[in-house]
Amino acid sequence: MAERNKMTMNDRARQFLPFDAMKGLQEALRAKEYEMEAVSRGSVSPEQAAEISASLANIDPSKTYLATYYENGHYLTAKGPAKLKEYESELDIGEVKIALRDLFGFKVAQ
Repeated sequence: MAERNKMTMNDRARQFLPFDAMKGLQEALRAKEYEMEAVSRGSVSPEQAAEISASLANIDPSKTYLATYYENGHYLTAKGPAKLKEYESELDIGEVKIALRDLFGFKVAQ
């Protein structure tokens, strides 16, 4: 009988672990927080546009690049090898596809 009532250390610790009483609540809160942090789209200065254009014209497939872009109310950064698809007005950097109109910065990664 004593064996049945005997709890292991892991069993006792497990009962105090935090739990998500409402499944999906944490994910919903994170999504709402992400939505609330959204910012409006800025504009690229003529100087920035010239720097981006020069960098795009000289892409080296052996180098790693950093791209800053705007998507769904947020400025994001992608890092990786770059490939310009002029006919699609798109830049592929790593696994990310960025429309050129959403590009706010592009340079060789240090």
